[in-house]
Amino acid sequence: MNNFYSLRHLISAFLLVILATSFSLAQPCGIDAKIKILGGTASCGYYADTSGYQPGWIGYKYEWKINDDLPFNSSALPAIMYDQLGAGFNRIQLTVFGTNATTGDSCIDIYTNIFQATGDAIYPEFDITVNGNTVTVNGNYRGGPYNLIGLNVIYDFGDGTQSTSNSFTESHTYANAGTKTIVLSVTGDNMSNGLTAYGANSRSVNIGTGVTNMQFSSIMNNTICDSVSLYAFSSVPFQTGNVRGNYYVPGNTVVNGIYTPISMAEVPGHDFLIAEGYGVNVGSDSRYHLVTLNDCGIIPDTISGFVFEDLNSNGIREAGEPGIAGKTISVYSTCDALLNSSIDAKYSTTTDTAGYYTILIPHFQVRIEFDKPSGYTLTYPQYNYYNVNFSSGTMHSGFDFGISALSVNLCGNTYLDDNNDSLFNFNERRLENTQLTATNTTTGFEYRTYSNSTGNYCFELPPGNFEVRPVNWPIDSATYTPDSLLVNAGTGGNYNGRNFGFRSSTPTDFDLRVFSSTEARPGFSYDLSTRIINKGFVKGKGEVVCTYDPILVPVSVDPPSGIINNVAHTITWTTDSIDAGRTVYFTGNFTIPVSTPLGTVLSHSSTITSLTGTIENYLTNNSINTTQTVIGSFDPNDKAVFPAGLGATGDVLHNTPFDYRIRFQNTGTASAINVFVADTIDEDLNLNTLVIHRASHNYDLVINGNVLTWRFFNIYLPDSNANEPASHGFIEYSISPKAGLTDGTTIENTAYIYFDFNAPVVTNTTLNTMLSSLASIEEIPSTQKLLAYPNPGSTKIFLLPRVEINGRTEILLFDITGKQVQRIYNGIYTKGQTIEADVEDLAKGMYMIEMRYNGGTENIKWIKQ
Repeated sequence: MNNFYSLRHLISAFLLVILATSFSLAQPCGIDAKIKILGGTASCGYYADTSGYQPGWIGYKYEWKINDDLPFNSSALPAIMYDQLGAGFNRIQLTVFGTNATTGDSCIDIYTNIFQATGDAIYPEFDITVNGNTVTVNGNYRGGPYNLIGLNVIYDFGDGTQSTSNSFTESHTYANAGTKTIVLSVTGDNMSNGLTAYGANSRSVNIGTGVTNMQFSSIMNNTICDSVSLYAFSSVPFQTGNVRGNYYVPGNTVVNGIYTPISMAEVPGHDFLIAEGYGVNVGSDSRYHLVTLNDCGIIPDTISGFVFEDLNSNGIREAGEPGIAGKTISVYSTCDALLNSSIDAKYSTTTDTAGYYTILIPHFQVRIEFDKPSGYTLTYPQYNYYNVNFSSGTMHSGFDFGISALSVNLCGNTYLDDNNDSLFNFNERRLENTQLTATNTTTGFEYRTYSNSTGNYCFELPPGNFEVRPVNWPIDSATYTPDSLLVNAGTGGNYNGRNFGFRSSTPTDFDLRVFSSTEARPGFSYDLSTRIINKGFVKGKGEVVCTYDPILVPVSVDPPSGIINNVAHTITWTTDSIDAGRTVYFTGNFTIPVSTPLGTVLSHSSTITSLTGTIENYLTNNSINTTQTVIGSFDPNDKAVFPAGLGATGDVLHNTPFDYRIRFQNTGTASAINVFVADTIDEDLNLNTLVIHRASHNYDLVINGNVLTWRFFNIYLPDSNANEPASHGFIEYSISPKAGLTDGTTIENTAYIYFDFNAPVVTNTTLNTMLSSLASIEEIPSTQKLLAYPNPGSTKIFLLPRVEINGRTEILLFDITGKQVQRIYNGIYTKGQTIEADVEDLAKGMYMIEMRYNGGTENIKWIKQ
């Protein structure tokens, strides 16, 4: 018995969460409130089932509540007709006031459940007889409002003729033979709500063929809770057929004269099915059939969540963010009856003082929709609804809605002012990845955003007055117009066309970095990406050469135009024209052999050389090298910083820029619909230098103060058991420290990863320590193939290769960011030769020396004092 709100079983009902709530007024209640379905061809109702009443007990008053309507009473007929329900899923509550005339006891029993209905939809059907070119149609209808008046019946015979008699029986003679389509339309006024109910049905018929047209003679069913065995029979065998209904499940094919199992929605109530049949040269026929499904012990599911004020607008419900009371959450359903019925099913609830809500839902897909108040912006989820489909009869929590009092929408474009007129023209180039701030002129609080790939940017702000200006852009030596914009938005609203035009005298300038979004693990895939930004104002082309560690086994390249050289261990691409400020990636995908020892250092480098027609003056950022250590097991949700720095404290020199990579993986048991990554930027990092590079999936970014939140809405990230390769994601960004930091200042960063409604996964904490000089370094081991001394050194450095070398050798010097600063040697090396280099002009700090020769590469660290 589904006494979800029974006044007799307080304890057991409470254990069913909110599906049952009750208490007893006196002796144990002899009333057991239940609802049964009353079926009929033109009407259907719900009535109080008294079969469970104990001897001596009667119900003397019945109170119904349908969805959100006020209750109405009926003491003589404890029933409601179905046209008082909307099409779809309805929440019905029956309250029975009972008494025992013998003992004088009384009690109240309440029952609540979700029932399906077809509202006041009308389902017409008709038979056809043929005599030469003359047809006679005889129709009727099923369903429809209980109080239907003003019936209007029209046959459309498909040849431009319609009936005018307003009768279900009509004759018509066609001018010629052939296949015709006849449509019956029925409308009537629903006295329950004053609206017009409507329905239509069509059939094809063959005129003048002399063949008896198809007629279903019977439809029977065997109904058990959530399924129907339908028996359809036609006087003329048909070739094809199907069953359709308001909750249609594909694949239900009618077989003439055989019971056909039909899956129904596991929701008590009533529904209409239509059985259709088609034959060769015999037209078609269809019959509607009413199916009633009692609850059979079906317990609805329950959805719960919070409506909260998202104070930092990042979409995450955090401590201190208050719930909002009195907000409406509604349940909507969709079924085909909505196309014909004038009343749609919908019911709702409101949040309590803590912003919390619960609501019953049927065992079928429905939409949980939040009525967002005006003056607020939705921060979670992406839209103001959830599509859910549960059938476990349990509580499903975490369906939260976050809102923020941001009612100012301020947008514009960052563009390249090619004609230097300080006006934005649609044919001018767009400048992506430009960071802008909107500063409240009263409070001084800063909001941040970025322009996208089309140069468009938008702020969502609270009402106020703001100064908007660019603070970081991807081209060198640029100026922009205007210097800033003042926006007076004290009353909210939309402010568009706030544009900034950029110009620069710098020609093409390729800036190059190398990264991997994966860890280096034996037996697993490994990617290596060369990131190139054109920091000049002029488009340019180049040849990119990525030299990968000989241990790696190439699998594929992206773009696919890359040429792999397995002897030189290189991948070569010729770029398309790279526009000003544009970022492009060239990626090689590899596997690392299972036999690779843990601790092996992989060495890679990349270069870009300008092609003919591309002018590039600044070449020191055109090559870079990187190393990565092969590891074993790892945490799939982690954060890494490049450079990692020296030692356990990650020592680096002041003003060293940092590249950060955050990786996440869904290791749960189902796909993650939404993934959020929150990262609080260390206060000693300069937010104005922040550059967001790339991520594995589409996202939007919320920057509130120094908290970055990447929101991957509707990502549906597979779990690692279902699809391990696709269960991963990553984020890459760069940022520089503030100027003037004291020695010993530490830079720490930790990311928090949210998979749907679960508690956050906390990554490791990266650590770097800022120093003016790096005075010591670990001693070079005796197995090192290249010796550098003195180390540390100051004015000169001496290098001695300690390996057999045949052929050309190149030795390069890179700073801690991976930028090539000096070519020390390039020639045919003679065994035993000591190579001398002048390093007096180098800045103090740590450097990497790389030797490239026919046997591979060798890297060592060196310190300039």
